[in-house]
Amino acid sequence: GCSMQEQQPRQHRSDAGIPRMQERDINAFRWIGEQGAINTDALQDLLGRQPGGATKEEERLSKTRVRHIVEDRWEPAGMVYSDTILGKKWVWLTKRALHRADLPFASHRPADINLNHIHHSNRVRLDLEAAYEIGQWESERMIERSKREWKIRKKERPGTYIINQYRMWHM
Repeated sequence: GCSMQEQQPRQHRSDAGIPRMQERDINAFRWIGEQGAINTDALQDLLGRQPGGATKEEERLSKTRVRHIVEDRWEPAGMVYSDTILGKKWVWLTKRALHRADLPFASHRPADINLNHIHHSNRVRLDLEAAYEIGQWESERMIERSKREWKIRKKERPGTYIINQYRMWHM
């Protein structure tokens, strides 16, 4: 004879229906969080470094693919905000994505007056990282945070000596 085993009801994931973030997503969040924001044009290049499939242009994702990642993965998972500002679609991180990327920043919409600066900083960083595999970019946000931390340390311990090379960039 054969015995029928009773089927156990499947457990639903607590995050069912919400896309799971992959290493590529977390890497992109870290980059975007360090820079403050990114427009979808630059995001095509950033995500094209780890395309996760075939691309028409080498190391560049299509606008459609980027829109899919932002609108169908990142936004439903509560990782990014996006808005069309001054004719371009911009993306910046939520508190959740900043936390996942282990970044100490607050989430905020980029000010219109800063978009040109952010755009050019992003282009320079993308181009330098594509040209040179060594070295590490230190973002303006990290430098500003570092300056604030050093000012606090100097107040707490006025005798602390800081080498000139570090002082030049971080004080």
